[in-house]
Amino acid sequence: MTTFQSTYESVETFESVTTTKTSRRSSIRSRRSSRRSSNVARKESSNPGKTKSVKVKPKINLEKLEPPIWSNQSPFNDKISPMKVSLEDVDELIASLSAAEIEELALVDPDDSSMPPSMRCLYNCEKDATGDIDRSAMLRDLHEKAVKTPDIEDQVKFVPGLLRGKKFVPKEDDTINLKEDMSENAAQMDEIQDVELSTLLENAAEYDEYIANATDLELREVADILGLTYQNDCLATELKRYPDPPPNDSNVNEIIQRVQSNDPDLIEINLNNIKGIGATQWQKLFDGLAKNDHVESLTAANCDISDTIAQLICECLHANQSLRFLTLDSNSISGEMILKLIQATSQRKTLEELRVSNQLNCKYLGNRIETEISQVLSETQQLVKLGLTMEFRDTLNRTAVQLQRNLDQRRQTEQQKKVTLRLDRTKGPTIEDE
Repeated sequence: MTTFQSTYESVETFESVTTTKTSRRSSIRSRRSSRRSSNVARKESSNPGKTKSVKVKPKINLEKLEPPIWSNQSPFNDKISPMKVSLEDVDELIASLSAAEIEELALVDPDDSSMPPSMRCLYNCEKDATGDIDRSAMLRDLHEKAVKTPDIEDQVKFVPGLLRGKKFVPKEDDTINLKEDMSENAAQMDEIQDVELSTLLENAAEYDEYIANATDLELREVADILGLTYQNDCLATELKRYPDPPPNDSNVNEIIQRVQSNDPDLIEINLNNIKGIGATQWQKLFDGLAKNDHVESLTAANCDISDTIAQLICECLHANQSLRFLTLDSNSISGEMILKLIQATSQRKTLEELRVSNQLNCKYLGNRIETEISQVLSETQQLVKLGLTMEFRDTLNRTAVQLQRNLDQRRQTEQQKKVTLRLDRTKGPTIEDE
């Protein structure tokens, strides 16, 4: 009976709420119609000669709306359908509300998700302004209020040196057991040490005799058993020393004479690490190389070659037709002269390998020189190897691509070239191009 009675009471309260709502709507409708009629009468009184038609929206008869389900069905039905109200009805109801009623309506659901954020938190202060805002006075007033406000007194006063709360006290049984265990272990260890010392003293004579007569191998085995290391025979591996390379004993004057005489047996010239060669000797050497037809390789690394001597090399490359390998590492040649050396190889197109890295006076060539070198390589198609240190990645990549292109072009020409092998009893076998 209690459940049925509670459901009946809930239905009765719900019906009373609906009746109050309908009565309020009817009062709002009557108030709105009276306001409209007063407005029309005021306009007619102000303009008696003019008649103007006023469009009035048709009134909605709320009694013709479909009644709710709970009015016709039993109160035990859980399905409740809302009243059918259109947007025009809502607009008409809102238009009929007064300013106070609209403010009251806004307080019902201030956080409506359908409303824009700028309208959800409208703050309307009904108080009149007392004057302009004085920020310094406001801060001063707040400071004075904060100073005058008394501090909150502690319910339990602070006492220095007083410890509150429970202090941890270990159990007595655990401490007693721990001490007993430690004492028992200590007693057992003492007994073991006494037994070991007695046995060691008894066998000390035997140990001394054994160690005195033991060999190195037996001592090492005993040390391994006891976990000891025998340090007497630990030696590091000796470094293998290699003899220094012999100095270059080439005779510069003899080489110059053989170059000038165009000796067919002189194919390679090695002047590495020979210092003190005069400018006149360099000039005679490169003047002879300009007319030589047999020398194919010249290496002059670490010979203090400067730009003046490098200029002689450029003039030699303009005329020489047999030189294929040139090495000028670890000298004092500038970047501008290195560029001229590469440009000089494009005259006869015979030099295939050029090495000019690790120059003492120009560790880095610079962006301009490196860019010009990468562009000049397109004209020197016979050059397939270039020993040079470059700083910038862009020019290095372009130089590598151009050298690879020169190497591919050389391979293609060699595949198309036809040679013949001639056998001669006096001169031996020779290879000739067709």
